[in-house]
Amino acid sequence: MEDSEDTATDPGPGSRRRLWPAIAAVLVLTLLAIWLVPENSDEPQTPPLPTLPKPAAPAASVEPPAAPPAPAQPPEADGDYARTFIERQQAATTPDPAAAYAEAERLRSEGRLTDAWLIHFYAARLGHAPSALVLGTLSDPTYHEAGMGALDAPDPAQALKWYKVAADAGDGEAARRLDNLRTRLEQAAAEGDPEAQRLLLQFR
Repeated sequence: MEDSEDTATDPGPGSRRRLWPAIAAVLVLTLLAIWLVPENSDEPQTPPLPTLPKPAAPAASVEPPAAPPAPAQPPEADGDYARTFIERQQAATTPDPAAAYAEAERLRSEGRLTDAWLIHFYAARLGHAPSALVLGTLSDPTYHEAGMGALDAPDPAQALKWYKVAADAGDGEAARRLDNLRTRLEQAAAEGDPEAQRLLLQFR
């Protein structure tokens, strides 16, 4: 009897072998369930950062409109500079003929012949011998050169006038040229030149 009861309650080796596959299947299903079910975390989830709008491209700089060009100044007429210079000289307490002579020669070297002539004329009228000698030389037919002075042609009368001014102021070169001019005028007068005959009267 006892043997029969133990045999009924104790499964045999064959039954135990059939249980292991079932146990293994249960374990696999349990692991799959754990893996597939997400864990519930008590930690707060960080919300996604908001998408910031892209900064707008900087506006193209607008340059201010260019200022209109200044109106062109009319070119200075011949003699305007000389007249302004002479006015400043005359307004001075004591005129400076030597400074006027230097300015006139500077202008003459730049080809501003009319301005140079007027300033030399101003200084020569003040008795400045060097300026008077320049005017006499530029007028003298012997020394006259086209394009070197304001006169288009030589003028013996002007040469005589300014040589006398320079010679009276003590300029020896002017006195020598005055003598030469007289000799040439005498030759021309002897040949019947009425202008030379008239000019010779100024030596008497």
